[in-house]
Amino acid sequence: MGKQENEIGASANWFEQYSYALWAPKEIQQHYPALEDALSKLEKGPDAEAAFVVFWNVMESTSLTVNTRLIDGVKEVKLQMDPQFFSNPDVQRNWQLARQRAEEMDREAQEAFLNRLVELVQRYRPKPAPDEPVNELAAIIFAHVSATLAVSLERFEGGQSERFLEAIEESRRVLQRRNEGGPRWYEEADFSRYDFSVDVDVSTRLVEVLLWAKEFQRHNVDKSYDQALECLPRAAKSCVEADDKLYNCFPECETVDDWIPPIPDTSQPGVGVLGMGFHLLRFLVPVERAIDSFERLVGPPSGDANWQRVAGWCRSLENIWDQPGSASGVPSKLFERCETARDFWLQARGLALHKLSPDALVRFLRETERTQSEARLCTYFFGELWNMLPENAQQALIAADNTFWATEGRRGDVLENLRLAVEAVVETILARPFRKWLSGESSRGVRLEDSPRRTAENKSFLPITELIDELWRDHRAEFLKWAQREWPGIEENFWVGVGTDLMALRDARSRAVHPKGREAAGDKVIRDYYAKFLGIGRPGLLPELLRMGVKKPLEKEGPRR
Repeated sequence: MGKQENEIGASANWFEQYSYALWAPKEIQQHYPALEDALSKLEKGPDAEAAFVVFWNVMESTSLTVNTRLIDGVKEVKLQMDPQFFSNPDVQRNWQLARQRAEEMDREAQEAFLNRLVELVQRYRPKPAPDEPVNELAAIIFAHVSATLAVSLERFEGGQSERFLEAIEESRRVLQRRNEGGPRWYEEADFSRYDFSVDVDVSTRLVEVLLWAKEFQRHNVDKSYDQALECLPRAAKSCVEADDKLYNCFPECETVDDWIPPIPDTSQPGVGVLGMGFHLLRFLVPVERAIDSFERLVGPPSGDANWQRVAGWCRSLENIWDQPGSASGVPSKLFERCETARDFWLQARGLALHKLSPDALVRFLRETERTQSEARLCTYFFGELWNMLPENAQQALIAADNTFWATEGRRGDVLENLRLAVEAVVETILARPFRKWLSGESSRGVRLEDSPRRTAENKSFLPITELIDELWRDHRAEFLKWAQREWPGIEENFWVGVGTDLMALRDARSRAVHPKGREAAGDKVIRDYYAKFLGIGRPGLLPELLRMGVKKPLEKEGPRR
């Protein structure tokens, strides 16, 4: 990447020089050469691409000021050609009259444009009947059109008029209900069925960024600083979701807190470029305004704020504004030394936590650890399979992860929690369906309930021991036969190895939990089992079993055995 690309991609905010003609894909510009073409298309019927064109056209600050810009451009050329041209009073007077007329023509065009937008908003406003969902594309079209109306009202009428606030609130409410997805009040669109030349779903996420930024500004005006700050993590979440739609780089269950805004490897901005949402958010909400909101919130009186939530918001805001090549130092009345925006938000989080009561602080820190552990497990090991895990397995893995990364505490608890998670997965994926199959095998002589090891005196066994006995000892032949029918591509030695791994985990867990008189499990043993079952440097056993449970193909390297 060249020097110019580095400067554009890293330090500058793209929206400072936003140009629809340069940003929009050429294909869609050929479909809609002018704003009027897209407006006319929407007036004839629903069209998501036309809504895209209208919104991103109007995002250019010079839109709908054609006549004024034209006459100012002519004046500039005249001055370059003849600096004395405007020294004549008659020329000055006539030129001023011409410019006033140009402004009137632009105002007339703006008012006509606003009226057309109002009609489109009324036309596409979702009005779902109690039992009739709204089409998702209709909701997307409405959000683009209503947000366009809001931007236009703010620009043409100045300030935050009642009509502007209504348009922002309505757009945001529609998209929020769409994102929540329950109750499902819209028909989910299959975007693969449409031959779009732009990604309207990504564009919708960027519209959400703008809406939350405007909500931030509104709450600031109202001096509702806690509500204003809450808008910024929501806007950041939309930025992350836009990036995920583009490159599938943000697992569904990860939190925005751990996301670092990317620096695209490109010199050409555009709606379909990684990191675009963060450029938009930084442009609409400079860091100075966000800092001012926090400092006003903590200033007197500050007793009504939910400081646990505020601390969480500060965590989400740490990485938004800092970019390589950005000027060092951010203004702060609270903290003496803030070389970067991240420095400010780290200290701001500490200040918010300081305002918590001791018991509230403990609850907050525990919840933060839990969230971070879940994010790590989803990101590095399970991905979309995480939601397939039984809830007790999720809780056990979160506890194991917390202990694994902790600098103190009982390290052997990692193996105990791994055992709980493994039991839940093996029971769900293997044992339960195997029992159902076995009970239906009328030709077999031995039933599961007749198993010699599942008697009352053996109920003291750990569940993992009962599973090992049931699948790998008492009904080994039947289990291997059933597994071959379910997953014909997996060899028998894989299942033998699974049983061996479970026995080894059980024994290692016993040494860790009851070390007296035995050799306690060391850190290396704990790391090895964590890696074996989750998948560090190799396919993990738990993710493998979950893929089997949904009949997904295994990784290319196949099972470990």
